[in-house]
Amino acid sequence: MPSRPSLSSGIYSKRPYSNEKPHDQNKRASSLARSSIISNTSSSLYGRPPTPQHGRRSLSRPALDAVDNTPIPANNTTTSTKDEATDWTAHLQEMQGREKQANERASRAELECHELNNKMKDLRSSHHRQVQILVDELERYKSQPRQQHSPTSLDDSAAAAVVDDVELIKQQRDELVEKVDQLTLEHSDQWTEWRERLDTKTQRITHLEQQQADMQQQITALEQQLAMKDLRILDLEQHQQDDHTTTTQQLTKMDDQVKQLTSQLNSKDDQIRTLTTEMHDQTTLVDDLKQQLTFKDDRMSTLTAQVERLHQDNKALMTQQRDGTHDLQQQLETANALVDKKEQVIRELEDQLDDKYKTTAELQQQMHDHETEAAYTASRLDQLTKQLEIAKDEVQRLEQQDDVRSQLDTAQHQLKRDADDMAHLKKQLQLDADDMAHLKKQLESARDENRSLAKQINTQQDELDMQLAKVKQVHRSEVTRLERRIKDFENDQQVQFDSHQAVTTDYTDKIMALEQQVAAVEHQLKTERKTQLDNNQAMAAERMDKIIELEQQVTSSQRAHTLTTRQLDETRQRLAAATAQVEQLQQQQDELDDKAKQQVDPLRAQVTTLKQQMADAKARVYELETTVLEMDEQQRQNEVGIKKRMQDQHRVALATLQQDRDGLAATVTELRDSLARHQRHQATTIDERQTVIQQLERDLQQQQDMVATLRSQQMHVKRDLDSKQQHLDEMTARLADRDQAVSQLQQDRDQRSSTEATKDEKISRLERAMSNVAIEMNNMSRTLSQYDTERTQLQQQMMRTEKDRHALQRQLADMQVDVDRHAVAMQRKQDQLDQWQRDHVKVLEELEDRTNYALELEERAHHMALENERLQGIAATMEKRSLQLDELEQSVQAVNRQLAIALDERQELELRHADLIKVLDKARQSAGSCLRMIDLIETHPFPPLCS
Repeated sequence: MPSRPSLSSGIYSKRPYSNEKPHDQNKRASSLARSSIISNTSSSLYGRPPTPQHGRRSLSRPALDAVDNTPIPANNTTTSTKDEATDWTAHLQEMQGREKQANERASRAELECHELNNKMKDLRSSHHRQVQILVDELERYKSQPRQQHSPTSLDDSAAAAVVDDVELIKQQRDELVEKVDQLTLEHSDQWTEWRERLDTKTQRITHLEQQQADMQQQITALEQQLAMKDLRILDLEQHQQDDHTTTTQQLTKMDDQVKQLTSQLNSKDDQIRTLTTEMHDQTTLVDDLKQQLTFKDDRMSTLTAQVERLHQDNKALMTQQRDGTHDLQQQLETANALVDKKEQVIRELEDQLDDKYKTTAELQQQMHDHETEAAYTASRLDQLTKQLEIAKDEVQRLEQQDDVRSQLDTAQHQLKRDADDMAHLKKQLQLDADDMAHLKKQLESARDENRSLAKQINTQQDELDMQLAKVKQVHRSEVTRLERRIKDFENDQQVQFDSHQAVTTDYTDKIMALEQQVAAVEHQLKTERKTQLDNNQAMAAERMDKIIELEQQVTSSQRAHTLTTRQLDETRQRLAAATAQVEQLQQQQDELDDKAKQQVDPLRAQVTTLKQQMADAKARVYELETTVLEMDEQQRQNEVGIKKRMQDQHRVALATLQQDRDGLAATVTELRDSLARHQRHQATTIDERQTVIQQLERDLQQQQDMVATLRSQQMHVKRDLDSKQQHLDEMTARLADRDQAVSQLQQDRDQRSSTEATKDEKISRLERAMSNVAIEMNNMSRTLSQYDTERTQLQQQMMRTEKDRHALQRQLADMQVDVDRHAVAMQRKQDQLDQWQRDHVKVLEELEDRTNYALELEERAHHMALENERLQGIAATMEKRSLQLDELEQSVQAVNRQLAIALDERQELELRHADLIKVLDKARQSAGSCLRMIDLIETHPFPPLCS
């Protein structure tokens, strides 16, 4: 009796698969697929309690097992983060419920497997007990004393036959034990493999559960970050909107100021034109007065010559005249000192005015003062001419008087004084003329400066208008170009979408055809396998019945004669060979079924992958469509915003022009300040327009980059579709190869059925031969009647053992069916795990997309912060310029105050020296009288004096 290996030996130890080759692991995939659902079976065999979860499924299943085939929306912009989080949590809860149901089903399967193992163990123990009882009886039979029987030759032959029968029974028992041990070894190997697979699955489940917990934490953290970033983005958008409104208001105000300044400049130009015309008239008047003064100077020279002649004759009058001239000189010195002081103050004011860029307001004030002085001198000259006429009248009246000499002396003295006064007036008139020339030069320079400023302002305004027109033209051209490109892109997208739609329809049709083919092949394989199993089971049952009948015939033939044992052994060997061949054919059938399943499963997986790829392609096409629509909406909003801004600017400009038509009166200082402000505002507006142009260029560049990215995505999708088309062609080729393999399998199956038919014929021939031998053995059975009782007992025992063996085989067949069913269920669960893993990968990709979107939002927020800082810097520069303007206005006010103080001092001087002015007037009157007397003397010469 061969020794059996114990159950506690190293048969059931785990075999390491890490050192195996991938090809060997693929060979074991079919056997592992059948045994992938049984859990804790090996632990129940080793004495451990059959716990359904074994302490590892108390945690929740991971998201990899929990995700089903529900579609994920491709357009992430339509749903908020909170809605998505709630959907994911509901989805995870639903998958956890499904996972619990799967765990319960697995635990029930494990309990059933455990019960089958217990039944198997009981059957094995009962079989061992029966075999042991049989062996003990045979040993007891051998050890019985043989003296009671006086054996004859017939008894010796019967004893030999019994010994042979016992040896045969031992051999059969050993064969049964070896078969049982072989079956236990095979099932133990399978159970160890199932246990190892389940251990790896539980480890993977725990790892995936940990990954699920980490992913849940990451999802919650990402949701919080996205919520914070959404709030921050809303704040930044509000802040940007406020800054945009403030900048637009400032721009409108600045445009209003520019229009006001242009209107003021026009009004100032009109005032300057009127002043130039008035100055021209005043210059003509001054020229006329100069001509009159030159004529009067010639006449005064003749009068001075006559006075010199009269002075030689009248020394007494000269002394009086010297005294008078000394007094007049003192008064003139005081007046000259005052005039010098006045001129010094005026020079200081002129220096200050030169330091303050010699404003036109001060020039106008000086011109007004000098014009008043010129008018005053002209009025004084008119008064002097009137006085001269009055003097002439007095001379004529004095001619009639007696005391002509005394009057003549006084007249000569007065004439001398008037001559001095006239010389002083000439000097003063010369100074006034010089001052008028200087003031004319200053006025001309101021006019030139005003003209240059006006020309510069006009040129700058023209340049700004030209730049604005260029910007508008460039913007219009860019807008038209972008519209054209967007239309072309939309047309291309429509064409590509139509082509994609056609390709997707072709793909769906091909996939449906492939699925139908796969379903038909699966159905055909299932039906063929079922029919083959039924036929095999029927043939096995018939063969077992035939074997039982043959064994009965063999036993009857052994009773008849011992010489037929060799033939019986040969027939049994043939039957064993036939059964071995039948089992080999069954194994070949199982291998063929496994191969067919291996060929169908990758095709099914490829079909599912193709479906997933088509769904991804549709999602990408939908994303492209949504991005194109978003670009169109953004472009339309930009165009509407630009048009609205330009309309608002034009509307505000027209309103300001209508309002500024009435305000045309302002001073020259305000003109200078307005010019400075206009220059500063012009610089700021140029900078702001440059920034706006740069912003528009950046927006256009961003839109061009977005279009480029969309085109690259489109090319990527096209490449993916080409690769999928190639893969589909490969799949069709593989399906053709599979059809050839199926036809080859059908041919092999036909050959096998033919071989089985020939074997059945051979078995029928053997049965007929055995029936003939049984007929002959029945004739010999009469000699073995004395051993019938013992043989019947042994036969009953053998029958019981055979029935037990048949029951065990049926149970093994049922267990094999259950194992196949569980293997199919485990394969389905493995497919679900693979699908869940793909969905988990998809979820991870979506999370990466979300993180990329959050990073893009952060970059946009950073750009907005930089733009806000730039606007704050511009506001700071504007505040600095406003402070500078305030300082300039304060300096101009200080200069105006000094000028007012100088004018007040001049008035005080005029009030203080009013007496001197009156004396000068009297001198002018006396000079006029002297002139009249001189004319009288010339007309009426005196008689010669007596010696």
